[in-house]
Amino acid sequence: MQSTDRPETRLATRLAFLVGGFALACWAPLVPFAKARLGVDDGVLGMLLLCLGLGSVAAMLATGMLSARYGSKPIIITGGLGLALLLPTLAVASTPFTLGLALAAFGACLGSLDVAMNIHAVEVEKGADRPLMSGFHALFSIGGFIGSLLVTLLLSVKAGPLAATLLSSAVMVVAMIVAWPRLLRTVPAEDAPLFVMPRGFVLLLAALAAITFLVEGAILDWSALLLTTQDRVDASHGGLGYMLFAIAMTIGRLSGDAITARVGDRAVMLWGGVIAVAGFVVLLLSSTLCIMRRSKAPAPYGQVALAVFYAFPGLTV
Repeated sequence: MQSTDRPETRLATRLAFLVGGFALACWAPLVPFAKARLGVDDGVLGMLLLCLGLGSVAAMLATGMLSARYGSKPIIITGGLGLALLLPTLAVASTPFTLGLALAAFGACLGSLDVAMNIHAVEVEKGADRPLMSGFHALFSIGGFIGSLLVTLLLSVKAGPLAATLLSSAVMVVAMIVAWPRLLRTVPAEDAPLFVMPRGFVLLLAALAAITFLVEGAILDWSALLLTTQDRVDASHGGLGYMLFAIAMTIGRLSGDAITARVGDRAVMLWGGVIAVAGFVVLLLSSTLCIMRRSKAPAPYGQVALAVFYAFPGLTV
């Protein structure tokens, strides 16, 4: 039987994670533009942003059953291409209803891709004699950095949200085309149950995963607004916060496999959580932030402060 851990399967897995992080990060710089386009307050915007999470959770619940029946490959392809097709709609949706619908569909594609690519990654890692999962997740963070950087640069040169998303979608389509023939053709499990009620330790892991998603979602949805409404950066540079967060996530995930192999899972989870909490304390209570609110700091000092604010939570997400 041929091993699941081959260069082509590792490449396909990394591309899937890259596309997921890239697509998600492309949305972060667009949040201030969406708010201005719709003319809504923070309360309505918060409800709209919730649509992305609701669509994602709904799709995640269904994807496990679909993967057991059809394998992870078709779901990865469908989810990745769906993200590419839906991203431009987030830049042009002109009413709260259409944006909420687009966000829910975008979240559904993201959630299905997220579950399917992790199932695929587990299969690839099973054929290896070393940890690979943290490295795969690092590609999600690298995609986040590239996506937020690309959209921020395009917005900075006045390309406009629609043009920025169309170019980003083209990048995702190319990546999925490259990954398509290299993904594993898993055999559906005919005698396995389609759904198993989680229990015991799995529920604890699920709670920790939910907290992790909450942290990342908070930075994704609100970092650009925090920066732009406090007049620290122009709207076209609103993706800077998530970009710094993604850089820190990349550092943490690239080193995660080696650290886990050295100190163990429990220590990584414990101290990783402590560092993440400390990061939010720095973000919310730093005296530097207070100083920046009272008076505009020079640009270099502002960039350094923002890097500190967004790096700490990202190191362990």
